[in-house]
Amino acid sequence: TEETTESSGNEEVEINPEEVKGLSETEKSKEQLKDILDLAHTTNTEFEKKLEELDKEDNLIPTELKDKIKSYVIKETFREEAKEVNLPSFFIKTTPSLIEEENYVELSKGLLLKGFDLDKEESKIELTRTASQMYRVDLTEIRANESVPEYRKERENVKDAFIKYISTLSPEAKINQIAGRLNKIIKKIDEIPEPQIIAYIKKTLEPLDSDKISEIANNEIVYADIFKKRIKELASNYAEKRFIRMLDKGDVVCKPTFTFPKKISPKNTEQGITKNLYIQEGEINPFEKKVINEVANLDSVVFWHRNLERNKGFQLNGFINHYPDFIVKMKNGKTILIEAKGDHLDGSDSQQKLSLGEKWASKAGDEYRYFMVFESDRLDGAKT
Repeated sequence: TEETTESSGNEEVEINPEEVKGLSETEKSKEQLKDILDLAHTTNTEFEKKLEELDKEDNLIPTELKDKIKSYVIKETFREEAKEVNLPSFFIKTTPSLIEEENYVELSKGLLLKGFDLDKEESKIELTRTASQMYRVDLTEIRANESVPEYRKERENVKDAFIKYISTLSPEAKINQIAGRLNKIIKKIDEIPEPQIIAYIKKTLEPLDSDKISEIANNEIVYADIFKKRIKELASNYAEKRFIRMLDKGDVVCKPTFTFPKKISPKNTEQGITKNLYIQEGEINPFEKKVINEVANLDSVVFWHRNLERNKGFQLNGFINHYPDFIVKMKNGKTILIEAKGDHLDGSDSQQKLSLGEKWASKAGDEYRYFMVFESDRLDGAKT
């Protein structure tokens, strides 16, 4: 690693995926990772020692990529201050056992979705047509047990053949076919079982007339996205309500889990802003750059770090998974999380992120703060 100074309508029509094998972790890597997670719940000294051993061997980086990945270490001037940062995550209290009076499990959305039943949720969806294109769905394996759908435009004759095929089916069989194809595009939503997703789609399609069913068949990608967003919204609402109830009852607590890694390997990097924690930080967009540049130039700031996503950085683990854009260490000892939301990025999850961030700061203690910054229009509680 270079250092610098992620005819029966009930029988679904099969579409053969092109399997693309990703690089998998070695058994040794998996064992080391498990050791680290176990040690994270013991003493900080043991944890840091294990991290140092891992840094020397770099066994979590596939051998084929080691020589191609650039790594950037923490600036020497900030190393001592960086060691003081140990960000807390949410944990759930579990039922006491004979061995332990009190035990905690790191919170996940999957745990919050315990008891969620999609069949009991409202199936009314605004099904509005916005495009007319049919795609072939190839499930591409990106790593062990994880695949993503790839959409490729189908030739008109293939599209016409499918539409002609389903036109010969009974209404029930037609719905079965379309529900199966939409589910294949959606593939997976949180911890919701696939049969629940298919049943929910069928329940939504059943009251529709034949013209609307045909329109959905002609616009699978569009409608699969509509279904996916709605199901995710229902699941998130359920998880958020359960999270708040558990928080109010004291069943959710904060425990320190995250320390800065000794080096990072962002795909693209950013330079030119003072007080960056690592020799180079992950890339940022123009609005984020404006925000962090103003923050970094404050006399009260010790350093800042561009938080990395996809399990590489610090995650606010709640009813949604949220990686704030920046982690800022202040001279008064406080640690601030900042989420910069340019107007082009504003979405329906902004309110949930703000709510989660504020609840985290409140539960984590007086040493922590969370801010969401908007370019112009803002949500209640956010900054501009």
